[in-house]
Amino acid sequence: MYAYLSKRVKMPENILGMGWCLDQGYIACGCEKGLLKVMRVEGGKAVAGSNLSASQSLTGHSSGVRLVTWNEVHKKLSTSDENGLIIVWVLHKGHWFEEMINNRKKSVVSDMKWTSNGEKIGIAYEDGAVIVGSVEGNRLWGKDLTHQLSHIEWAPDGKTILFGTPNGEVKVYDYIGNYLYDVPLYSASSKAPVSPLAGIHWFDGGFNGYLSENYQDKFPTLCIAFRNGRVQLMKSENDNSPIVLDTKLKNQLVRWSPLGNTLAIAGVVEDPEKRTEIQFFTPFGIHLRTLKVPGVVRAMSWEQFGQRLAVTVDSALLFANIQPLYHWTYFNNTLVYSFPKADRDLCITFWDVDIDEKYLKYIKNLIAIKSAGEYCIIVTTAEEDNLWALVMCNSTGSPVETKYLNFEPLFVSMSRTHVAACNHQSVYVWQYSKKSRAKRDVGKSKLSKECAFHIDKTPDTSKAYEKENFSATEHTADPITAVTNSEE
Repeated sequence: MYAYLSKRVKMPENILGMGWCLDQGYIACGCEKGLLKVMRVEGGKAVAGSNLSASQSLTGHSSGVRLVTWNEVHKKLSTSDENGLIIVWVLHKGHWFEEMINNRKKSVVSDMKWTSNGEKIGIAYEDGAVIVGSVEGNRLWGKDLTHQLSHIEWAPDGKTILFGTPNGEVKVYDYIGNYLYDVPLYSASSKAPVSPLAGIHWFDGGFNGYLSENYQDKFPTLCIAFRNGRVQLMKSENDNSPIVLDTKLKNQLVRWSPLGNTLAIAGVVEDPEKRTEIQFFTPFGIHLRTLKVPGVVRAMSWEQFGQRLAVTVDSALLFANIQPLYHWTYFNNTLVYSFPKADRDLCITFWDVDIDEKYLKYIKNLIAIKSAGEYCIIVTTAEEDNLWALVMCNSTGSPVETKYLNFEPLFVSMSRTHVAACNHQSVYVWQYSKKSRAKRDVGKSKLSKECAFHIDKTPDTSKAYEKENFSATEHTADPITAVTNSEE
């Protein structure tokens, strides 16, 4: 992927909190001295070269506006300031008006989040008080917890709530406020003990999310970040084998993209320069890109399709363009390319450029597309747990044959006779055709030959690959980083 800063908007005061409404394109900036400014990207969507318009300053706060959160479903804006005042705003005839107000007058709001369906809001106070309210403004329940709170996050289904404490604990409660258990944390070590929390973000597959309920348990969607630079990626709140990263970034901010395929982590590098970076990762913790930012990032938010990222530095609102590396290939006079759609799964288009005919195929969780000769390979996750699929298709997108792997293929290549797929230590080779075989032979399992081996061991091509018995977890000191194969 590519990432670069493209636009800068100056605010009258330093920005403390910021949020981007995905559907309507509104951006709200909470600033010092009670300034709250709402702007809209022209056309409602953020595209390259678009400008901010319809700016409105909202009055009601008398101190710095620290928290800004959107209710995407009901098009409401919630803000909180340094005095603990909470205001809910609604849009009416093109202008934002105050709808509800709340001030507990005992503590400052440390965090607040809406459920993914927009029906409830959870408010966490620094002194441990919790209030859960409905979108209509009714108080559903409240509780004084015995520990201080720094973060709150709803589960995607709204049935559980995560509460983060200043000393780095994450506690799980049910939706009516009953304590269940603590989230297991694996990011601590003798060299890096548990530090205060920096952020919690749970991707809910919401507005444009490409993870359905059937796929939530296959991908890490819960991110827990600590101020010492360590990050824990989990498939659920009780995941016993999370992915742990050491980003080397202090005082981090974390945000999943609206598609759930990219995690942005912003923080300060502990070196003499004290430079600020935004690092981008896949859900599995694979580093994609690093973007340098001229100052400490106080807030960060994605636009609807994950192609732009807004960040705040002092009194400046910065926009970064994010250009993913799209999956595409060309074979047999057919261009195959993929792109996300807001209302469906990832769309793969097979475009026969000779006759100008297009065939569409919808895929969940696409990993790669490769081609050679008369066929292409689509790599995706399988419906069964812990399996990945290699789907061979013809030029109209019709499946010809499918093979399954028991490890995630990070690197894939294809020739006219073989497909090779690797993770960092294992190699899988599928001989799907021979030069002498006719096109009609492809797809007949009796003619196919599969084998797999560890990169440090001598391949035994006489032994057929069996996904039930092959071990793909044995590590190596020299991991695989790329693969290709020739026609000879």
